[in-house]
Amino acid sequence: MVIHFQEAYESYTDYRRTIHAIYGIYGGKWGRLGYQAGLRGEYTDRATAFGLNTPQRFAIDRADLFPSAHVSYQFSDGQQLMGSYSRRIERPRSWYLEPFITWVDAYNVRSGNPALTPEYIDSYEFGLQTFIDKA
Repeated sequence: MVIHFQEAYESYTDYRRTIHAIYGIYGGKWGRLGYQAGLRGEYTDRATAFGLNTPQRFAIDRADLFPSAHVSYQFSDGQQLMGSYSRRIERPRSWYLEPFITWVDAYNVRSGNPALTPEYIDSYEFGLQTFIDKA
């Protein structure tokens, strides 16, 4: 038995993404307390077109801010308490955006969504660090 697969759409894709960013950070120490704060600003310009004859176009222009903060406290007995926060971004990869039907094998089909937006992650960390002397 021979199986012939045919794609439902033309698979022409024009994908362009430009990301401009600026970052600032400030930190210091006040007694046993250490601190650091940062802010990253980003502007993303994404344009995608699919198909040759009657192209479908999708565009995203967005500005985002990503703050971060870190604090630590040094105890006198060789231990340090730490905490941090940061905001991050996970952008969809280009093949996640392609709306074409792609046959992976005889039983599996893949198709993307050009309207996907980035995923934002708010990350918190807390920890206790202990210093051990080499004896």
